[in-house]
Amino acid sequence: MRHWRPWPGESRREPTGARPIRESEAGMNRPPDEQRYARAQRGRQVLGGNEIDPPQHPLDLAPSEGIINRTQMLYLIALAVLVVVAIALYFTAGAGVASPVLFVLALALFLGWIIF
Repeated sequence: MRHWRPWPGESRREPTGARPIRESEAGMNRPPDEQRYARAQRGRQVLGGNEIDPPQHPLDLAPSEGIINRTQMLYLIALAVLVVVAIALYFTAGAGVASPVLFVLALALFLGWIIF
């Protein structure tokens, strides 16, 4: 453990936090006032309504990259999972066990018809 020594011109009491910044270090990493003002101005800039394009669909989270967007792709994957589970349950346990999954599949298809 090193013994603490104060900087020249400081009081002799032990510091409670980090060491104080000397005046020679204070201005080393600071940009000029104009650059700081421009950076703060960019941070406070508000975009106008004509600069922002609204999504084509309110449930879209990302712009469309192809024929179907990301939301529709997730919907189709969920439907495919429901179909596979329903078929597997139908052939292993019968129609009675598969009917709740088929009901959820029917609801998903109906809601997809309304939403998309």
